[in-house]
Amino acid sequence: MDLTSARWDTPEHRAEDNRRIKPSGDNFGPYHDIQMVVDGELASIFGEVARTRWMWATGNDLSKPRYVKNDPWPKSIEPQFYNETGGVAQTLPRYKERHEVREVESIYLHALKKARSSIYIENQYLTSSTIQQALAQKLNDENGPEIVIVLPRMNSGLLEQLVMEPLQSDILDSLYAVDKHKKLGVYCPFTGDENQVAVKVHAKVMIIDDEFFTVGSANLNERSMGLDTECNLVMRLKDNAVRQFRHRLIAHHLGVNTNIYANTESEHHSMSKAVEALSLEQGGLLSESDTRDENALPVDSEMARPLDTSEPSLYDSIMDDYSIGDSSRESFFRFLGFGVTLSALILLALVWRFTPLSEFATPDKLLNWADIIRQLPLAPVLAILAFILGGLIMFPVLLLIILAASIFEPVPAFIISLTGCLLSALLFYALGNLLGHDLVGKVSGSKMHSLSKHLGKHGLSSILVVRILPVAPFSIINLIAGASHIRVGIFILGTILGMAPGIIVMTLFGGQLMNVLRDPRPGPFAILASIILLVIGLGVLLSRRLRRLGKGSEPSSGSEKKTKSFEQ
Repeated sequence: MDLTSARWDTPEHRAEDNRRIKPSGDNFGPYHDIQMVVDGELASIFGEVARTRWMWATGNDLSKPRYVKNDPWPKSIEPQFYNETGGVAQTLPRYKERHEVREVESIYLHALKKARSSIYIENQYLTSSTIQQALAQKLNDENGPEIVIVLPRMNSGLLEQLVMEPLQSDILDSLYAVDKHKKLGVYCPFTGDENQVAVKVHAKVMIIDDEFFTVGSANLNERSMGLDTECNLVMRLKDNAVRQFRHRLIAHHLGVNTNIYANTESEHHSMSKAVEALSLEQGGLLSESDTRDENALPVDSEMARPLDTSEPSLYDSIMDDYSIGDSSRESFFRFLGFGVTLSALILLALVWRFTPLSEFATPDKLLNWADIIRQLPLAPVLAILAFILGGLIMFPVLLLIILAASIFEPVPAFIISLTGCLLSALLFYALGNLLGHDLVGKVSGSKMHSLSKHLGKHGLSSILVVRILPVAPFSIINLIAGASHIRVGIFILGTILGMAPGIIVMTLFGGQLMNVLRDPRPGPFAILASIILLVIGLGVLLSRRLRRLGKGSEPSSGSEKKTKSFEQ
């Protein structure tokens, strides 16, 4: 469970509850999640997982807790299972020498394959293609298990609308299409007098045949299968405890007594029929297809797919290729080059200050030139053409952004800069696509060959990385992206998302620079200094991150032993 705001609720999930308050003082809606408390060997395994993660994150080892004779089990919680064994399944992404672990995906798929009579799922998302295929196989089987899935109605944020909602809708539509034997029921929980308030489902639960269950952090999306770090508790029991657990969960959503739901399911011999019968009386669970937002954004799921991926974006691999160690010879010369450049700028400033050259660039003249350019016919079009021409001659794109901000008002300057960068990028993309991979490789050099591989394999995520971090000249990246045959839609989306934050910062800088020239008082200077400090601070954080990337990370032998034992 995330230790953050907007997570607390009671099992009643009231439509309005003044105790659900964010730190800001605002109320948030009803929220459903599942946690489990364990002790004994399972607790010790979770402790090892936590200590290992802490070591990876901080480099510090935590000591194991001391043994205590008294039972620390909380008195407020009645245990549901006694003296049972279980396991811990993890998802760990590939990182440096650390191999990926996809135990959660393996457990999910194995359990679904073995399912005979029933599959009950609660999850925040359902966008995993491997899970989709496993469920579809069961639905194609006339004698296959009944499947009930509880998901939240998706309408909570822009990310869900742009990425998860179109992906999940496609997955569910494909499952509805193969459900020839009417074994599938997908529902969204609601609360309130007329079921007008959606309950946010954050639980990750899967129950198979009322014998096997898993509770944990892993969503049924691609990220949780291989990219995010996840941890699930896995148990298999032979008595009625798991069935009672499932009955309690469904009854909880319907707002009825557990015995009432259990009797209704027994009467209808079906989870879905029991849910629908009780929903007509009590409400609580509505058919997912009836809850979809008719005004949802029309997003192509193929465009959204790269944002829900199970593969690392190779951010660290890209940084390995272009970051330099502190003690390396290349690092020394790069530092020396930076010093020479800084000295040249200081020398240029002195020449401008103490020679007649200063008469050509007084603040009044600079402002006058900016006003003249701004008033030219088609000035925005000319500025955009300047970006395209600048790309052709490899002129630094950041300087063009600052110049645009110095001439135009902030909003037009941002639009002009983003449009100019995008058109320049598309021109070189088309050129790279035309020239082909081999010719572009000869022009761009050996290091660019590695970048080309990253861009070709992990298009959107890698485009985002190279837009945010200047690993290569702007035009060269565009050329390589075209030669790598990245889809043009992915290239455009990555360019916009990656460059927009930097353009905003540089636009603020350029605009404030002109404000200082117009009004050289302490106030405007302080704002300009704050922007400069922000940029420097981000640069320092980035450089520290690059240095840490070179150190690598791998799991401890103890953790690897545990994960392998449960993988078996």
